[in-house]
Amino acid sequence: MDINKHKFLMLRILKDIFTDTRLAPLLAFKGGTSLMFFYGLPRFSTYLDFNLLDRTKEQAVFDKVAAILSKYGTVADSNMKFNGPIAVLDYGVGERKLKVEISNREYGNHYEMKNLSGIDMTLMQKPDMFAHKLCALLDRKGITGRDVYDCYFFLSNNTPINQDIVEYRMGKPLADYLQDCIEALRKYSDKAIMSDIGELLTEKDKDFVRTKMRTETISLLGFFKDYPLIAEYPDSKMHVEAAAVYEQGDGKFAVRATIDSREYPGKEMAGSDAQAFKELGKESEQEAFGKLMAKKYFIKEWNMNNGHRDSVKK
Repeated sequence: MDINKHKFLMLRILKDIFTDTRLAPLLAFKGGTSLMFFYGLPRFSTYLDFNLLDRTKEQAVFDKVAAILSKYGTVADSNMKFNGPIAVLDYGVGERKLKVEISNREYGNHYEMKNLSGIDMTLMQKPDMFAHKLCALLDRKGITGRDVYDCYFFLSNNTPINQDIVEYRMGKPLADYLQDCIEALRKYSDKAIMSDIGELLTEKDKDFVRTKMRTETISLLGFFKDYPLIAEYPDSKMHVEAAAVYEQGDGKFAVRATIDSREYPGKEMAGSDAQAFKELGKESEQEAFGKLMAKKYFIKEWNMNNGHRDSVKK
């Protein structure tokens, strides 16, 4: 694989996406490639990962992204999956295919504007990416070397984590989930880690991954469990005691909540969030989602009630 060619192509696609005035407001860049470009992740990352910011526009976004990809080769595969669309670009014989994934899941993520090579784009904030990467460690069908590597990258760089995301996705306290990760990695082998990440590393990194990374990651996870670095967002200070999402008479959905012992009356939710709520099957999932929505929709009122002037893009 020609790494420079692959990076060059990814940057061209990012430019096409984030200079499109209709498409740019609907997508946020995240994942390993964003870590590589913005934060110096040493391993090479081959995918482009995004979050969809408005689920009601999912098909339109997918069609537009597929059209952009087709400028650079053949869209060899494309699917509208439950968690969001996936498209795979084949841009030349002998080249590694370039996969684009767009997630439609809502986890109370935080975003910021960043500039890459003159391109302004919406980027998931680093503590949230750490949270999702830690969840992915045990949330896939099996542990992957790139997930272990990325978790080590976050931990070794003293990255704070969004505790709410981990606890919402995994359904347990952060400390308990960190212990699960430690126990799983103790059973994993160094050879297995190398099996799916070797070609993405420099020779120097290969030696470290082959001999030390797994045990170093276990050690850092233990430190993090005892002394966690928790990201401080304005909304992470909100204590949501109760929240409920309910259908209004006009078919739309609203959320109401009790936050820090204060009642917040119903506020209508965006169609994208209502759609996400309707797809949740379990009562426990709906309750947890309601608490995420309470933070999203009442952050301004809560700030005013508590004398905060902080703001964060969500």
